[in-house]
Amino acid sequence: YKNNFDYIVARSVAALDDLAKWSKYLIKPGGKLITIKGENISAELEKTNKIKYVKNTEVNYLNERNAVSVTFG
Repeated sequence: YKNNFDYIVARSVAALDDLAKWSKYLIKPGGKLITIKGENISAELEKTNKIKYVKNTEVNYLNERNAVSVTFG
């Protein structure tokens, strides 16, 4: 399954930086990890943005939750 997926979707699995690390080898370059996170995710976003293969993170609000998209480079 290495680099086989355009998207990975997860909900309430783990911290965002852990999810990014676990998804690294599954997702195609330019692919996205999409996850729903609760409030107060600034620390998770900061840690995730420091990972060298993470290209971008984007947060959208959806029904009082954060829909987070992590793009891999």
